[in-house]
Order: sequence, then C-alpha cells, then structure tokens
Amino acid sequence: MTTQQAQHTPGPWKVDGKRILADVERGEYRVFPIAYLNIIDPDHEAVANACLIAAAPELLAACQAEELAREVEAEVVDNGDLSTRNSRAAVAEGYGDMSPQRYALELRAKAEGLRRAAIRAATGGAHDRR
Repeated sequence: MTTQQAQHTPGPWKVDGKRILADVERGEYRVFPIAYLNIIDPDHEAVANACLIAAAPELLAACQAEELAREVEAEVVDNGDLSTRNSRAAVAEGYGDMSPQRYALELRAKAEGLRRAAIRAATGGAHDRR
C-alpha cells in the first residue's frame, strides 16, 4: 500500500459544543481542540459540517483499509499469494496463520466495519445504509 504516514492529529475527534476535540494525550493534557466552530444556530448545517470534519480520521482509516483490502484481493487473484510486504503485515496483525484468501476476507470485513463507523460518525449517526 502506498499510504503515507499521517501528518494530522490522530483520532478520535468529536464535536463538543463549538469545538472539535481530539481525545489523545499531549503532555499533561488528554483532550485538546482541533478547531473552533462558528455555530450560531445548532440546527444549522454547520453542525453537520462539524460532524463531517470530526469524522476525518475515521474516514481516512476506512479509505486506507479499503485500499489495502483491494490490494490484497488483487494479489490473491493474480498470484494466489501475498507480497512479502503484505505477508509481513498479516503476521504483524495476528493473521499470519490464515490463508491469503481468508486474510483478504478479513481485511474486507474490517474495511466494511470501518466504512460504516465512519459514515455514522460523519453523519452524526443519522445515516446507516446497508
């Protein structure tokens, strides 16, 4: 996978009133602001925008999981096996004793779960399409 190391504050992020907060440790602080919001009307689309922004780390994780799942599926279809890099990743994630086909299925299921969670976070739980 050609994903670069993230340069943003890790998630999870959450909307808290007029702020988007990150729940990560930074020195003596556990939660700190990512952004301050200009929300005048809480029913305004700005709240939906804030939820979308706060879901950015989850959306990125879902996209990366999908990319890896597709890459592994293509390797299994094309070669019947995994590249050295993906074999090492499978072992590191605790999937080393699985067949490449089973690993591809596990990655697909993980990507699906992350995608659904990201959509729920981005829409404030208002959208759960299956």
